[in-house]
Amino acid sequence: MKFSKGVVKARFIILIVALALLVPSLYGMLHTRINYDMLYYLPEDIETVQGQNVLLDEFGKGGFSIVVVEDMKSDDVSRMSKRIEEVDHVDSVIDLESILDPSIPRSMLPDIVNDSINNPDASMIVVFFDSSTSSEETLNAVSDIREILTKTSYISGMSSLVLDLKNLCEREEAKYKKELEKLSANYALYKEQAKSFNTGEFDAERLKHRKQKENEAMQKLKDTCGKDFDRDTFLSSLRDVDYYLDDVIDEVAVRRYRAEQRRQSRQQQYRTINVDERES
Repeated sequence: MKFSKGVVKARFIILIVALALLVPSLYGMLHTRINYDMLYYLPEDIETVQGQNVLLDEFGKGGFSIVVVEDMKSDDVSRMSKRIEEVDHVDSVIDLESILDPSIPRSMLPDIVNDSINNPDASMIVVFFDSSTSSEETLNAVSDIREILTKTSYISGMSSLVLDLKNLCEREEAKYKKELEKLSANYALYKEQAKSFNTGEFDAERLKHRKQKENEAMQKLKDTCGKDFDRDTFLSSLRDVDYYLDDVIDEVAVRRYRAEQRRQSRQQQYRTINVDERES
């Protein structure tokens, strides 16, 4: 009792405190983002995490991706590499032209080297980022690189995979959000329709049909079992079925419904009698 009086007495203070707490809550909600960095959730002693930390701390390189270019001349590949290198958070780009001196003919290279790098149909570009594999900066860089690539160019690697996962999740989230809103609207509609639902009327109709079906079933059992039929066992079985199916009829609601029906019927009779008397 004292507590409730204290709440009523300090209602304005409680309201002010609640509104004040809403401010940091709203700020946190607006600035909280989904973290798609899978390495963030792994233990520090995992080799993958340790390797990324070494690349970042000692070489200034975090994630990396490999760009595969098909059906493109070496000059066009070099120009594409330079455009990729200008993307934010791209630390360095390595392709064959940057490793091999273009003034040296390929025919002068050893056969083992020439066979490894000489692919007339495709070329490869290695892109190093200055941020971690799944950081927001790296994912944005991968997205910018995809805008530079042609239809016959593809970017692979862990960062590209995480970006695809992020895009998929956000796309599916919008889809499921729309479905949830639709279900919520249907629920509100059904809830409104349920207000007119009369439990007593429903259970009364169930009792009427159920009694008929029970009598038919009991008669069939009598005809089948003959003298071995036990009415008490049959009724006990019905109660067991109701118990296990949790099929309980609200008898109070049924009595109220029937009483209301009788009352309305009497009122209708009185109205009919009054109308007849006035006409006569």
